[in-house]
Amino acid sequence: MTQLPDEATITRAPSLPPLTEARPHGRPTMRRVVYGGLLAAVPAGVGLGIAAATDSRRGGIAAGATALVAMVAARWQLQRWFTEQPRYLVESTIGDVEIRSYTPRVVARTEVASKDFDEALDRGFRRLFDYIGGDNHKNEKIAMTVPVTVVRSIDGYTVSFVMPSDHPLSSLPRPRDIRIALASLPAQRLAALCFRGRYTGALVTRKGAEMVRQVLEGGLDTTGEPVFAAYDPPTTLGLLRRNEIWMELA
Repeated sequence: MTQLPDEATITRAPSLPPLTEARPHGRPTMRRVVYGGLLAAVPAGVGLGIAAATDSRRGGIAAGATALVAMVAARWQLQRWFTEQPRYLVESTIGDVEIRSYTPRVVARTEVASKDFDEALDRGFRRLFDYIGGDNHKNEKIAMTVPVTVVRSIDGYTVSFVMPSDHPLSSLPRPRDIRIALASLPAQRLAALCFRGRYTGALVTRKGAEMVRQVLEGGLDTTGEPVFAAYDPPTTLGLLRRNEIWMELA
């Protein structure tokens, strides 16, 4: 029997609602609504305020335009805040690692026969992006979600996209590319280690080893390989990027 760590090692999260009542983590729909309202109000408010303070209509227009550009740039850099993510609840923490409970989800995944992490991620991403972009038997476009996950396999790597929560497996169009498979994943308990910045295959390997060490020191058993989860596109500045390593708990 696995011996659990003592209370000095684990910091318990506050009491949480049952998992079946969990909402998508981050509430992207609400953020999109709020952002839309701010996008209309903030530039106008800034422009009017500057115009009144400086008695310059031209200065007000310039200030409003600058505020608009800044808000659009922020939206572009923080796309994950407005994109659906898998549902989960944080049960506890062990050091820097969160112990999470995930609800069932559907994924599209593809095997890439390459030992190079960056090449496998690039090839797998393009293949799956074509699928959600309409390269399927219904020519249907499917919304992008985050994160994109990568895990080592026998012949290389497996790259996966999580499908939107309103797309059950039975409703998804069949891929034209036979290298893409659709699958339902059951509810899972995962350990997650978050880190910022740009990533490489070597860094992901080091973070995976760090994750395994912390989880094992916490007295928990894991199964499978470490999974890399990328939440941001390559255009996002390094310091703003959210990356994670996941390990399934036995």
